[in-house]
Amino acid sequence: MRPETLKLHQFARLQGVIGKTYTPPPSNRLKTTIITRMMFSWCAGNGHLDRRLMPVFGSEFIDADHSEIYEARHDRGRHTFTAGELRSILKRADVHLKAAVLLGINGGYTQKEIAGLTFKVMDLDAAIIDTCAPRRA
Repeated sequence: MRPETLKLHQFARLQGVIGKTYTPPPSNRLKTTIITRMMFSWCAGNGHLDRRLMPVFGSEFIDADHSEIYEARHDRGRHTFTAGELRSILKRADVHLKAAVLLGINGGYTQKEIAGLTFKVMDLDAAIIDTCAPRRA
């Protein structure tokens, strides 16, 4: 099916089919809405889709309210790994993932901080990482 032939009622039908088997959390619905809009905007902007035929995003594409996202996270509760789960992760992890997990556990680093580490801030001989990251409360 070509993108320019898609109509709004087809998206509603798809959402209904997905909703019967899987109800995504509000944050996923927001992300899916943004990605769908981006995809159509990119296609229209690069000449793959005539702007006049571009679908109008109606009520099926309403973003999740931030309070709805926070409420769903609160209802879901915090997920903390048990000691057994962490041992299982470390046992199966390759050397790079193991280093990232240990930095997260022992150093309190986030995924973004670990991904942004460079050799410039590391002294491997002294086993020191000298970063200037603000502490989070």
